[in-house]
Amino acid sequence: MKLVKLILGLAVLAVPLPPEIRAGTETEALLRVLVRKGLLTEAEVEEVRADMADDAAVVVTLARGPEGAAIGRLEPVAEEKSTYPPIVRPKGSRVDAVLIYGELQAQYYSLHSDQAVAANEHLILRRARLGVRATTARHWTAEVLYNFPSQAFHKALVGWNGESVVGPLAIYAGLSKPKVGYEENFSSSALEALERSGATRYFVESNNGRRLAAASFRVGVYLDGNPDAARGRQPGWYFGGALTNADRAYTAAQTASPVAGASHQIAPWGHFGYSAHWGDARLLIGGAAGLLPDQGGLTPTPGADLMVYSAFADFRAGRMRLAGEVLGAQMEAGRASGEDAAPLGYWLQGEFEVTDPMAVVLRYSHTDSDGRGVKVSDGLRSSPAALVGDRLDELYTGFNYRLVGRDVRFQLGYVYGRVAGADEAEHVDGVRSQIQVDF
Repeated sequence: MKLVKLILGLAVLAVPLPPEIRAGTETEALLRVLVRKGLLTEAEVEEVRADMADDAAVVVTLARGPEGAAIGRLEPVAEEKSTYPPIVRPKGSRVDAVLIYGELQAQYYSLHSDQAVAANEHLILRRARLGVRATTARHWTAEVLYNFPSQAFHKALVGWNGESVVGPLAIYAGLSKPKVGYEENFSSSALEALERSGATRYFVESNNGRRLAAASFRVGVYLDGNPDAARGRQPGWYFGGALTNADRAYTAAQTASPVAGASHQIAPWGHFGYSAHWGDARLLIGGAAGLLPDQGGLTPTPGADLMVYSAFADFRAGRMRLAGEVLGAQMEAGRASGEDAAPLGYWLQGEFEVTDPMAVVLRYSHTDSDGRGVKVSDGLRSSPAALVGDRLDELYTGFNYRLVGRDVRFQLGYVYGRVAGADEAEHVDGVRSQIQVDF
């Protein structure tokens, strides 16, 4: 009887074949469609799967996708039948595709200060991330990305992506990043200068009495209008916003339960911009802002608010890329004296592809803490630091060598940082290198 139903189902679906079957997910996609049309029950499908186990292709579509891509519909990838046994089977009959991806980075750094403080020289596992993205019928998706070294989620979302009365629209809820900080929203695998700039780190990293924690990971509800334009993939205006917890989520546990003393207010965010294309040249510009209740003060203080904003431009043409960003904040009671602070920072970066696999990179960043204070280590990751000053200058120059496209890449660079106060300064310099594999 099951065989009769299966043959009838094939006849019904033969003209026209549904898109998911034409795309190459033959066996599982076919069974799912037969269930939807009532030609097979779930129990009968399981029996058919058992009968076909010896010949079935891998159920899950295994294909690499860019980690930083906004969640949305995944088109099934047509591939030859795998020689590997099935390793993943979607739980629901309406799951159209499952994508598994990851990133592994091993890093070496040797940084030295001219002050009486020990140098930092280490080999570390910078990131070891594994992600899963599932797409169901009618454009619904779920995605989880976990970083094992930090024991924290880097993404955990459920959302919808499709056409609306205002054009392409993505709505999702969970852990993500508001769009304040263009460089902060780069995928880590796409950082040409190996680490984020000193200015970006000062504005987004954890509040230690100097840094602001004014962007990055937060649990909330997000909206992106015309997300492909926001990523520079097509021309046009884009916009969006979010409502999130005011506090940044640092660990997996904090995504589920706020820490003691966390703000009980919601932070609003907004962003907009434009993407322009001329032949092989592309220009992406944008701005974003957020109002974070109870995040002012030397450390987050009830009743002291923080407003943060950023604006950026990114131009690409041929082998060249130029990008820059300005970040600013208004922080109530942000200084040790109790006065308000208005930190300001910016970064400028140029990249030039010398040969097909190799590119050179140069970046400069400047941060003015406006009396709040800054150490070299606030901007240069893993840097030794002794003095607290008011201004930080950072310089990076290096090269990137693509061993296998952009999937396997080696990076090496020289790092320099300087913190200046009223009467003295500290200088830090050294090298940093990294090998990474994306899959």
